[in-house]
Amino acid sequence: RKKKKTENRKHQKRVAGAREREREREEREREEQKRRAKKKSEKKASRKRAESEKRKEKEMKCLNARGVATRPTRMQRHVVVAARANRQVGLSSKNRHNAFTSCKAARGTYNTDYSGTEDFMRHDKDVGSSEYQIARISTRIKQLTEHLKEHKTDHATRRGLMALLNKRNKLLQYLFQNDRKTYTNTIQALGIRSRLTDTL
Repeated sequence: RKKKKTENRKHQKRVAGAREREREREEREREEQKRRAKKKSEKKASRKRAESEKRKEKEMKCLNARGVATRPTRMQRHVVVAARANRQVGLSSKNRHNAFTSCKAARGTYNTDYSGTEDFMRHDKDVGSSEYQIARISTRIKQLTEHLKEHKTDHATRRGLMALLNKRNKLLQYLFQNDRKTYTNTIQALGIRSRLTDTL
């Protein structure tokens, strides 16, 4: 009986030791997981800080390149704050507020240089004459063509280019039917091939 009791005690001690070792191992694993999570969060925070600094630097470069004062205006600050708020909320890029509108010339211009199109204006405030619209669209088409030579897989831009070509063709067709002299002068000045002929 004594022998049996001693064996039971030894067995209990062995079981208790195994349980203790198991607890210690689980504790070490938990600590390791916490350490990894902390390291990961620190890495993520440092990456976010670096991205934020890079974005700020880019914004300031853009402002300086456009000749805007280094200190952003109240409107520019409002735009930047709205963009940051949208990013924090996690809005998609389609619904997101434009990050820095001061980097663009005017709405819909995409930093395109329209300096050579003034010759096609009928008067100082002309914005709607067919020849002036054709000149502006041609300038944009040249810009997009150069862009697509470098970025051949930019299908969204290619789609926009096709839309602009269609729009210009419609305007050329209108000029051809209504003002042949202006049509001829415009296509000669812009170097556009004439594909329109009189229909019988």
